Formats: sequence, structure tokens, C-alpha cells
Amino acid sequence: MRSPSRALALLGSLALFLSLALSALAASCSDSLTPNGRVKTPSSVRDCFYDPSMAYSNTSALQIISSLRSFLSFYSFVDAYKETGSPFNITFDIMAKLDALETKALSGAYSWDYDFHVDVSNLVASLKDGHTGYSFPAGFGSFLTVIPISLNPTLSGSSLSLTVSGTQVATAEVYKALFGDDLSELEGWTVQSIAGTDPIDWMKTFANDLFPLAKDPSINFNCAVLGCFGYPRFNAWNPGKLKIS
Repeated sequence: MRSPSRALALLGSLALFLSLALSALAASCSDSLTPNGRVKTPSSVRDCFYDPSMAYSNTSALQIISSLRSFLSFYSFVDAYKETGSPFNITFDIMAKLDALETKALSGAYSWDYDFHVDVSNLVASLKDGHTGYSFPAGFGSFLTVIPISLNPTLSGSSLSLTVSGTQVATAEVYKALFGDDLSELEGWTVQSIAGTDPIDWMKTFANDLFPLAKDPSINFNCAVLGCFGYPRFNAWNPGKLKIS
């Protein structure tokens, strides 16, 4: 029988995450990578994103905001989002949010390009529309962050929990091949916390605020843990989308 004290506290230190360098981001980023271009923690990727070669450009930022205004002028739901009514009760003025983003850019609040693009991505994600997204510029997409296990929702009576499964799936095998860590012993363990919070609450926030594919919170949660609409379950994402901290 497993000792309860060994129950998995997942993501607290991001130690189980694998970051694969898919292509060179900047020449100076080589200091953060192993000779074969691998990194084991997102902090190494963060060092690349905050490299002087990736400094913020106010000119580029204002051009991006201007382009977004033009694109969104053709978005059918700009006015509807201001007050959707039941059942979603969304009150969101995307154009006003763009104005606020422009004000922030002009104020000198940004030092790094990455931080600006994170804000733009989160702004577009707030539309909770699976057909509408913001793609980071080339370079930030040079890394893929993978969690090499699956988290399955398990219902016991009225209590919902997340358990570890799929430790033999491709991502776990890749992790083992690259770093020698065998994750099979985690199979069936119950997740006790994620980043120090209740795992269900964390996953709900993750699904609805960072990767919403729909306006319905239940759909977003199910997509995050089970996969839907052709998207995989919570196994991989471009780190430009999920801000590394």
C-alpha cells in the first residue's frame, strides 16, 4: 500500500515538467541549454525569454495593437460581449481592453517583449472563443512545455479528485529517454495540490482563464482533463501561452 505521505504534490516546483527546445531562440540562449538543446525546467526557458535580444519594442507593440483593432472590427461578437446576458453573463468590452493595453504600453510598463505578448494572448483568450486566438511571434514558439503524465478526474461519491495516469504514454516515454526519470510509480496517485492550491480549483482556473475553448466553464474543464474538439488533454502547451513564473 502506498504511504499517504508520498501522495503527489504536483507542479509546486514544476519539477515534473519537460521543456524541449525545438529550435534556436537566440544565440545567447545557449547558456541556458545543455549541449543537445534540452532544458528540464521552465526557468531555463524564461532566461531566454528575458534575454536582452528579446527586449520590448514600443513601436512593434503599438503596431500589433493597431492591427488587432482592425482585425477585431470584423469580429461578429464585439458588441454582444459587452453584455451577453444569461446563461454566461459575460461583460467584456474587447475594444476598451485594447485601449487599456495601449495605455499600458505607452506608459513604459514593459521591459520585455514576452510580457507584452502574454498580455495580448490573455486578452484574446478572455473572449473564451475556441476559434479566436493570438499566436506568439516566431521565437517564443521555439519551446514546447510538456507534462509527461495525464491527470484524470475521478469521482468518488460527491467528491471529485485528479489522479495520475498515462505514465506509459508517449510523453512519459520521451521524458524517460531524455532524462532517465521513470514516472511509472506515480500511476494511480492522487494529486494533493497544484502550485499550493486545491487541484480541482487550479484546473478550473487554468481551463477558464488560460485555455478557454468555450464560454461554458464545464466544457473548458472537461477539455483540460479529458481533451475535446481535437485538442489533447492537459499534456502540452506553448510556454508563450502559459506565463512561466
